[in-house]
Amino acid sequence: MASYSVALTFLSIITPVISDQIPLPQSVDWRNQGAVTPVRNQGSPCGSCWAFSAVAAVEGIVQIRTGILVPLSVEQLVDCDDEGDSCSGGNVWTAFDYIIGAGGLATDSSYPYDGSGKTCQPYEPAVTISGYEKVPPNNETALMAAVARQPVSASIDANCTEFVDYTSGVLAVDCGNVLDHDITIVGYGTDADGTNYWLVKNSWGQDWGEQGYVRMLRDVGAEEGLSGIAREAYYPTFNN
Repeated sequence: MASYSVALTFLSIITPVISDQIPLPQSVDWRNQGAVTPVRNQGSPCGSCWAFSAVAAVEGIVQIRTGILVPLSVEQLVDCDDEGDSCSGGNVWTAFDYIIGAGGLATDSSYPYDGSGKTCQPYEPAVTISGYEKVPPNNETALMAAVARQPVSASIDANCTEFVDYTSGVLAVDCGNVLDHDITIVGYGTDADGTNYWLVKNSWGQDWGEQGYVRMLRDVGAEEGLSGIAREAYYPTFNN
């Protein structure tokens, strides 16, 4: 753990300006770049999706900048983030605020997930962040630009049968616009039939969807995107 702390404390990242003049890649899949840890299961009834989403975004940018993929502690956020509501819900931006204020996140192995929402335990930070940025809302092009740089935390409306029971393919059903679930966008692309999609990492285990992922329709016409995916999206930043 100490080696991680030394290697990651001095990370820096310059947040590029989103510009329509810069062509975006046609497809992005951060899994192929080794920037995504395996899908985990938040378990029922713990509503800790917000913590899983934030942690996945931090894990992603750490790997992109250092080449080191470190599974980080979701349970630390669930137990220790006073601005969140533990297993009853929370927000990714308060998670990022907590990480900054607490001096960082421990590794998952040193502070493992149990979904209990217990009293905050002692921890040794392995990596921290300097801040976070909000993607310009209701703008799928801006969201694409952000995802082209790193995995991005986002909120969606997941309260419909089509999402809950999703198994494969590009999900085109809009659940609505009441944001009630946090996920991590780890890429985007175009299906063989020409359908554009977002590649979304969920936290419902690897038996759900496509090994824990869902491809959600992109470029739907509505400014907020399918199920509100472009309304509330954030990504962490680093400075040395």
